[in-house]
Amino acid sequence: MAKKDMVLPAGILKILAVIFAVSAVLFAADTVVYRISHRNCTETVLAHAEHAERESGRKGAKGRGYTYTVEYSYEYGGEEYSCEGYFIEDSLADINMFYNDKEIKIDPERPEVYIIGGSADGGGYGLSLLLLAASAVSIVLAAESRRKASDK
Repeated sequence: MAKKDMVLPAGILKILAVIFAVSAVLFAADTVVYRISHRNCTETVLAHAEHAERESGRKGAKGRGYTYTVEYSYEYGGEEYSCEGYFIEDSLADINMFYNDKEIKIDPERPEVYIIGGSADGGGYGLSLLLLAASAVSIVLAAESRRKASDK
């Protein structure tokens, strides 16, 4: 049997490349904004785990792994604050291990802004890199399709 190459029209490939490129820029911008808004989180405080729950999938998306959402409370400057951390595990873990107190970083000027080490919030790089790679592949496929069309 002869192998057939699937050739998408160059216009569709261009549209896909633009969609992936715009998505990558938006996710990268979100990551940069997160990093800038949390750059002053320098004060370490002890947060007490109030509640933890497990959800199948990764941060709400169904699939392999589990997301553990932990609600914390901490005190700073005589006031009580609360925050949430998201921890992703590949296998089922004992939920009681998430009830430990945790040191977190906060912004002393705005104590409601925090960073929880090991938490899945604010990462953003993995998806951005994936979208950038998909964008690059789409552009290459569009160029290849154009080259094949010009050879005919």
